Amino acid sequence: MKRHRSYPMLPMIVSILCLSGVQAQSPMEAASQDTPYSVPSDIAWQVAENAGQRKSLNGPKTRVLVRVQAKGGKYLGDDIGGSQVTVRNSHTGELLASGVTSGDSGSVSNSHVPNASSRAIVTPGSPPRIHWLVAGPNSSRFSAEIALERPAMLEVSVFGAIGGLQTAHRAVATQWAVPGNDVEVGVEISGLLVQVLDPPTHMQLPSSASTVPLKAKVAMMCGCPINIGLLWIPSDFNVTAHVRNLGSGAVVAVVPLAFSRSGVSGLYEGSYNVTEPGFYDVTILAVQRSTGNTGAGQVTFFR
Repeated sequence: MKRHRSYPMLPMIVSILCLSGVQAQSPMEAASQDTPYSVPSDIAWQVAENAGQRKSLNGPKTRVLVRVQAKGGKYLGDDIGGSQVTVRNSHTGELLASGVTSGDSGSVSNSHVPNASSRAIVTPGSPPRIHWLVAGPNSSRFSAEIALERPAMLEVSVFGAIGGLQTAHRAVATQWAVPGNDVEVGVEISGLLVQVLDPPTHMQLPSSASTVPLKAKVAMMCGCPINIGLLWIPSDFNVTAHVRNLGSGAVVAVVPLAFSRSGVSGLYEGSYNVTEPGFYDVTILAVQRSTGNTGAGQVTFFR
């Protein structure tokens, strides 16, 4: 078997050849021509690859549509700020498109329809209730036209929800795209939105105070509410507050937070009794049992 030679200076040679306007040649062309600018066949493929990227803007237009769905939930819509989307060539890293999704979060159907998402929404129970997410004409999406001269593996990276940056997550999906053929990529993003309402960060307690109220609002990554009688029920979530003394670094308490019956969706409450003065931080952690989704919010207080 013929072994190819190794060229340590290959990247620099390729760059010089491209900048000097040397036409990329196939191995057969490079071997058959005897000109001052001919290059070995091993390098010719690399020059052709580089030149192909530089001319990619002239390739057939390919429409890419991206939808971002919360794990166990709906699409990330405008009401939660949508999701940042970046599309690259997975092999070369070339940036092909970027932007933010826009539109509503979709509708839920009790039965499967042809354009339903493949990721069902399951409400725990006996038996569990299964629902299907359906995209309408105005449902959240990011759409762009890219130019490809040949099939390429797309790397689609999403980050959101933009309206909940403290608990935003990132997810990546890959999919082949064929020049001139539209492609739709669905990306699932895990996590929960956790907004700490009490205590506000950097709160100073009066020297006479000993009780710190703990309160947080929890929602699906799509912003979908948690409440009795909805698709996302309070009993499916475990919410705890982890109190740490910043001086010693030790976690001094793990406080379970109970779902509030005030009628406010996703509200969990509790309290902590401070026994010693000092600086503390509180991490409120929410876990969805049925999906494994997690989310956290963090604040500090001192006395």
